[in-house]
Amino acid sequence: RSREKMGNQRSCQDRANINTSSRWVPSPEELQSRLIRRSRVSYWLAQFVAHLFSRPRPKAKTSAAIMMKTIVLLISLAAVCSASRYASRDVTMDLFKSLLSLPQQLGRDLENPESPYDFKWDDCSGGKGVVQLKALDIKPDPIPLPGNITAMGSVVSTAAIASPIKAAVELYKKVGIWIKIPCIDNIGSCEYEDLCSFLPSSPCPELLQKYNLPCHCPFAAGNYTLPTSPIDINVGSLPSWLADGDYHGKAQLTDAEGKLLACMEVYISLTVG
Repeated sequence: RSREKMGNQRSCQDRANINTSSRWVPSPEELQSRLIRRSRVSYWLAQFVAHLFSRPRPKAKTSAAIMMKTIVLLISLAAVCSASRYASRDVTMDLFKSLLSLPQQLGRDLENPESPYDFKWDDCSGGKGVVQLKALDIKPDPIPLPGNITAMGSVVSTAAIASPIKAAVELYKKVGIWIKIPCIDNIGSCEYEDLCSFLPSSPCPELLQKYNLPCHCPFAAGNYTLPTSPIDINVGSLPSWLADGDYHGKAQLTDAEGKLLACMEVYISLTVG
């Protein structure tokens, strides 16, 4: 019996070795095909979520409808994340663009209004930033894009600021729940090594010159104020995936040594024409 048992063990081991050696491994082309099919499923799930959000909400079933839509959205996002684990960055970004480009109803316009109810801003430096935001206002609210707006703001800089000015930006959009927008074409939740490199090398715009506001590094210490002024927002400067919805943005600026320079947080609602 012991010999028979040993023989059975060997045969099982042999079968295991055979199964291991003959295990099927997909080719790169087959793997790519699988990823493309999975990406398509994610895309249509996102479209289905958009359809659900655009339907009228029965008064008696508002909570249940929101819950079901949130569940479907989570499934969609899980599918996107699952695909992005192995898919190329281009495929992943295309999926996010498809999701972000779906117009969303503003929280304030829902039958049961949800935050944000209006434009909000905050200085998130806790009083420790070299530059502190004292006032900010943008009208109309929601902000039409493209369109004409009026804006005012005031900041105080307690010390001079020079290059490099590093920035860590987080940007979210509400699609039933808040989702973090990845860094797409250098816009979204991105990190920038030096904001000074993005500033114009030519003379400052006329509006800034009018109120003696700088637009080149370094920035001197002082009080800077932009009175309520008209600003024209050109659609050509906007990302193609930008669509109606509520957005939450946060930007933290630091110097080369990591010292906090400034922190600003905003909630805005956009209507894109």
